[in-house]
Amino acid sequence: MNFEGKTSKSDRQVIYKNVSVRKLKTKTSEKSFIWTNVTLHIILFLMATTAGYLHCFHVSNLHENDLFFSHLSNLERELTFRTEMGFYYSYFKQVKLFV
Repeated sequence: MNFEGKTSKSDRQVIYKNVSVRKLKTKTSEKSFIWTNVTLHIILFLMATTAGYLHCFHVSNLHENDLFFSHLSNLERELTFRTEMGFYYSYFKQVKLFV
């Protein structure tokens, strides 16, 4: 290349080629960024869903181990719920009766 501030025809072609190559790299990098972003969101969604199911199983298992919930009668089950939990249980039980 010529570093004296003068440009020749060959220098312009090299610069033009570099610019066109950069544009192609930008388009492909945008596509790869989109796919990477989508893949990342899918992986995070699957991880969150798995963690939710594991948490649900864990809490259910803790409750069962603490109270032997499956071996209790219906009245005893309702009595084991505390404050808001018992209120919601009775509310949804009434809703289920009407539906």
